Amino acid sequence: MSINFNHPGVGGKPFNFQAKTECNISTFIPNLLAQDDFPLALTVKDLVLNEDGIVSFNDAGVNFVGNINFAQPLDFAMVVMNSATSYNSDHFTKFMLEGNLVLPASVSDSRINPSRAGLMGVKFNLNGQKWDFTPGNPGTISFGTDPQALYKLTIQSYAMDLSGGGRLIVKSGELSGGTFGAGQTVPLKDGDLYIDTFGVSGSVSLPGTFTLSPKVGGFDVTVTADQNSKLVFKQNAQIAEANLPGQVVLKDMGTLFVRVYLPDNGPTVITIDPDQPLTTLNLSKYKVGIAVSSVALQPIDNGSYTLSLNGAVAFNTGAFPNLPAGTGAADVALPFNDLNLDANSGFTASSPDGLISLGNPVGIDLGVFGLNVSQFRFPVPGDDAIKLTGGVQLSGDLPLSGELDFTGLKISAGGNLDFGKISFTNLTLMDVATISGSLTKQDISVGNDPPRSYLFGDITTFHLNFAGDMSGNLHFLVGNG
Repeated sequence: MSINFNHPGVGGKPFNFQAKTECNISTFIPNLLAQDDFPLALTVKDLVLNEDGIVSFNDAGVNFVGNINFAQPLDFAMVVMNSATSYNSDHFTKFMLEGNLVLPASVSDSRINPSRAGLMGVKFNLNGQKWDFTPGNPGTISFGTDPQALYKLTIQSYAMDLSGGGRLIVKSGELSGGTFGAGQTVPLKDGDLYIDTFGVSGSVSLPGTFTLSPKVGGFDVTVTADQNSKLVFKQNAQIAEANLPGQVVLKDMGTLFVRVYLPDNGPTVITIDPDQPLTTLNLSKYKVGIAVSSVALQPIDNGSYTLSLNGAVAFNTGAFPNLPAGTGAADVALPFNDLNLDANSGFTASSPDGLISLGNPVGIDLGVFGLNVSQFRFPVPGDDAIKLTGGVQLSGDLPLSGELDFTGLKISAGGNLDFGKISFTNLTLMDVATISGSLTKQDISVGNDPPRSYLFGDITTFHLNFAGDMSGNLHFLVGNG
């Protein structure tokens, strides 16, 4: 320590006084909110005190090992490695801090590294009433909710916002891991992502080369990216989500164009893509299609998934090779809701028998008779056919009236019509007789004509109104055209 006390001479001050010493001091950090107003310990080589009581010093260095925990922005900290601080005339003329920036605990995964994640070699310089931030070296952090699929964020350049809602802004870098496949990385633009107290937030535009091929509940799903595709990180939780265009490939039926919602910590959700035209699945072996209006792939109780479809079964009767002769081709649509498709067991319906009821019956003209379809069923194990049931109306050429019991029309694998069996009891024949028996569709050659479809009648009971019951079997053919 040195003390200088002297008289300056005629016309000067009464005396000059200066005390100079080397010492350790602690000081607040101006305009930078530290938790608990944390004081910074400095070593001063030459601290000067003059006769007016004014203290000054130059280039004081740091004299402690540890972190400065910021109160603003919250949960950031700094490991101070170096400081150059000067003070004169009641204010700091220089204040520089150099060291490593410690990132919030929300992006510091203790499963990988027990210490907090950080960025090395940053500088803070006091510039008047504010601080200038100079970024340091690039760095890489890992974050996410799934320890087996963490995101890897490589930060190449960044900026620091020290305001009340302060955060670290990623200006360039790349993102990989997590939702991305092996070897896939996405470049980051200025402002895409930022880090604050709550973790990583923002959104990243996905390149057109981005693809995923998740298997969801046994279904093969292909996810692609378009010009609007983004990976979104929500604030307050390390959740990444993406809502992307995709396709679900259904074996022997075709492809559904869908939207695939990929949350980071929940089940994949698949819905119809409103930006794509409605899909028509092709059940080619039955010669019918399914016009799909909506689709949802959702988890069910046992942890597997079911694909739920709304739409209509559509076909043209002219596609069936065994359509009765003389029958005109017609388009038919059978609407349905909540048809479920399991990847392993096929079509299922909500009713125990698998039948889907129509709000309004749909008429099908099959020449020898008409069918007002009131229910239908998709193929089920043990019966590989599409079944249609409903009310039967015999051809207007037949002078028969009464109650009919129809076992159902089937569209079999191979695209043929199985007309089933029409049973009748006490059917009125021209008010002359009542008959009981059955009608089946058969292809029969009459004379030298090629085979044609007929209704083959097998009458088991025949009662003439004027003669009573008659015994024996009676057969007849009814054709159309």
